[in-house]
Amino acid sequence: MPAPIDAATIVLLRDGDEGPEAFMLRRHAGASFMAGAWVFPGGKLESFDAAIPHDLVDDPDAPDLALRVAAARETFEEAGILLGRLPDGRHPTVDDLIAMDSEAARDRLNDRDDQWDWSEWLEAHGVVLEIGALGFASWWITPEAEPKRFDTRFYLAAVPPEQDARHDDVETSHSVWTTPAAALAAAQRGEAMVVPPTRKNLEALLSFPSVDAAIDHARSTPDPEPILPVVERRGDETWVTHPSMGELRIR
Repeated sequence: MPAPIDAATIVLLRDGDEGPEAFMLRRHAGASFMAGAWVFPGGKLESFDAAIPHDLVDDPDAPDLALRVAAARETFEEAGILLGRLPDGRHPTVDDLIAMDSEAARDRLNDRDDQWDWSEWLEAHGVVLEIGALGFASWWITPEAEPKRFDTRFYLAAVPPEQDARHDDVETSHSVWTTPAAALAAAQRGEAMVVPPTRKNLEALLSFPSVDAAIDHARSTPDPEPILPVVERRGDETWVTHPSMGELRIR
C-alpha cells in the first residue's frame, strides 16, 4: 500500500446570478492520474513551498503554511490566478499580471525550471500571498486500495475581482465557471467525470448564498477531520463508502 502524498487544492469561487460559481478544470484525456476528470486547481506539495520566506505570506504562523502556499502556487500554475496583494495593497489585475510576465512564470513553474525561483519572482514584484484568507473546507485521503494516493486539503478562495481564470493546457485541456448544481447535474447524467472528493465539495457549496458566506463558514468552524473512503467491488461495479458521505458508485 503506497503512502499518500501531501497535496492541496483550491476551490476557486466567484458570485454569479444563481449564487456561488466554482472554477473547474478538465484533466487531459492522456493524464496519468484521473484522466478526463473535472477537478479544482491543485497538486502535490513541493519542498520549496515550505521554504517560502515568511515576508511573502500574510499568515506565516499558519500550522498548514506549506500546504496553503502549495494551494496558492498550484492555482497560479493551473488557473493563472495570483492570490496575493501588491505593495499598494491591491490585488493584481490582468494588466498587472501582463506587466509581471505571469505567463512565462506559469510556464517555468509547470516545467519545474531549476534555474527559476517562484519566491524570487514574488519578491521582485512585491507580492504577498493571501494564504490567511483561505477557508479550510475539507480533507480527503485516497483509499488504500488505489495505486496512487494523495493526502489532500481543500481550501476555498474568492477569485480576485480583476483577474481571469484560464486553464494551462499542460495538465488540463478545458475550463469552465459553473454552479455546483450544474456540475453535479452533469455528473449525474454521465456527461462529466467528477470524483467523490470533488463531488462532495460541490455538494457542500449548495447551501451557501454567496462566496463570502461559504468562506466565512469554512474559516469560522473547526478544521475538518480527514476522510479516508473505502473502495468496495460489488460484482462488476466499484463503490466508495465512508460514514460522512454514504455510498457512491464510481465505476
